Amino acid sequence: MTHTNKFLISELHRFVHENGRVPMYSDMSFKYGYPAASAYENHFGMFNNALIEAGLKINKINNRLDGTETCFYCGKQADEIVGFKNWYYNKNNDYERLCYKCGTSEGLHDYIKGELDPKSATGKAFISQRVIAKILGLELKNDCNCSVNFGHPYDLYDKGRYEYINVKTSILYYNLNYNPFWRFDFKQKEIPNTYILVGFDENRKNILRVWITDSLDDLTYDVKNEKPKKSIGITNTEKNLKKAKPWEVDAKPYDDMLHQMSQKRKETNGKNCVLNNNDLK
Repeated sequence: MTHTNKFLISELHRFVHENGRVPMYSDMSFKYGYPAASAYENHFGMFNNALIEAGLKINKINNRLDGTETCFYCGKQADEIVGFKNWYYNKNNDYERLCYKCGTSEGLHDYIKGELDPKSATGKAFISQRVIAKILGLELKNDCNCSVNFGHPYDLYDKGRYEYINVKTSILYYNLNYNPFWRFDFKQKEIPNTYILVGFDENRKNILRVWITDSLDDLTYDVKNEKPKKSIGITNTEKNLKKAKPWEVDAKPYDDMLHQMSQKRKETNGKNCVLNNNDLK
């Protein structure tokens, strides 16, 4: 069947009217009563081009790179950087791209110097880590990455209580087909004594939930197969939260600390959580 561009665009708007959201590639199919996504590729080159032509917001950036993409953290273009890759940070439903260095643990300079920014992977991880350290009353020397070496298999050391700790964080993910959930990954080879799981809201502005678990507890250990779990999901429903209740602690002190740690964050009502050197003491 041959379609005109005008018809294809009108079908995109029909989808929005009938479903209350912008369609994704997988939504456009004869099976669901719409033109196939391949038809949009044939007419517009890429499905996202059709969304732009229709004046609709792109749901997901195409993975293909052409060398003109810019890392929003360091400002360099893809063709200036070796090993450039896609790395998405969801902020107000927009997608921002980071290069390999800024989007992975290779961006170590801000971690060591304490000039941290939530746009970097290390910045986001370290902010959570310092919140935990301050609540537990741990000094900087108890930070394994700062006092021993970066890339240490554990994050914090708490003598006499939790011993070696790994701090895991997750924003609250939303999906059209599922209830909101937090997802924590445990893929490291070395197993700590304790996991502290920090559940942020969807914008990483507030800490909503905190769970503290021994690495051999049912929450993080597969008792049936006698091996650590690779990941867990905690759904934000009464039933699922009840299952995780034995390991949950009051999140308010952690959330309060998050907002107190940076004066700049405090002044901007949580929109900016850049740390300064005083926050590392």
